[in-house]
Amino acid sequence: DMDALMREFERTPLFMTSLPTDDDEPNVTLDAIQSLLYDGTPDEIAQTAKQNGNQAFMQGRAHYKDAIQFYTQGIQSDPQDAALLATLYCNRAAVNLELKNLGRCLRDCAEAIARDQTNIKAFFRAAKASRLLGRWDDALDCCTWGLGLDAANAALLAEQELAAEGKRKAEAKAQADAARAAEREADMARLVSDQTRDPLVRDAMPQPVPEETDVWGWPVLLLYPDAGECDLIESLDERATLADILEQVLDPSAPAPWNMDRHLTLENACVYFQQRDDARLDQAKLVPVQYTRLTLREIMAYPMVALSGGAFRFVVM
Repeated sequence: DMDALMREFERTPLFMTSLPTDDDEPNVTLDAIQSLLYDGTPDEIAQTAKQNGNQAFMQGRAHYKDAIQFYTQGIQSDPQDAALLATLYCNRAAVNLELKNLGRCLRDCAEAIARDQTNIKAFFRAAKASRLLGRWDDALDCCTWGLGLDAANAALLAEQELAAEGKRKAEAKAQADAARAAEREADMARLVSDQTRDPLVRDAMPQPVPEETDVWGWPVLLLYPDAGECDLIESLDERATLADILEQVLDPSAPAPWNMDRHLTLENACVYFQQRDDARLDQAKLVPVQYTRLTLREIMAYPMVALSGGAFRFVVM
């Protein structure tokens, strides 16, 4: 049986492509070879483990877990050479960085630096992991410390620029988010203080969408002038499109009483917003809305769109 033969080959140390896991059956031959490899002083064992880890790492991603296991064996051998121990931690950090185990990478870098303050690779890897986590100040600090050892280090200089740019963008986004939040609060304040709201929407107020941040549900009034009817949606998620609502309102399988003849459908409906607040619909300028594509939030961004009588009003014809 070819499959059985291949499995037997894979159990032979000479043909192994990866280390066995704890769930595999004991391999006496491999155990004997490993005991020979790791027979010696703690420093000798650690050096052998480092070499094996480096070889596994260079073989590619499929062998990264083997590399981590080798480096861990070297660390656990408790070598007396502080620089060697720092290198083992730093090399394991490199593998964790490739695997995006960023927290583990940072812990290994800290262990490496604690044993060798001149390990510039540990500073670089700590800076990169911190940047990928969005910890901009930590990333910049690591770059500063590393560049203190080698001011011309190209990798650290590039990482420093990436971290600085990331911090600038994050701060700009935070400011923009704060401005949008303030604008939303102002919109709500205007809505609350509006004493001339239409009686139909008097009790409709914007509400935050549950389990979301910076997302609101807004009162929306749909007017059907041909039928002399309207629909009030007390809280429409601003991420929704008007088509999401019209699919229900104009559902041909359950038409509204005023649309029993199904003269108004989702396919032929045109949606407009009133450009100015007017008591009479025929005096208000109607502006078409791409209601199937734009979300309520995107429609609200138009300067001509405003709350009217306590709700956003749209005309459906």
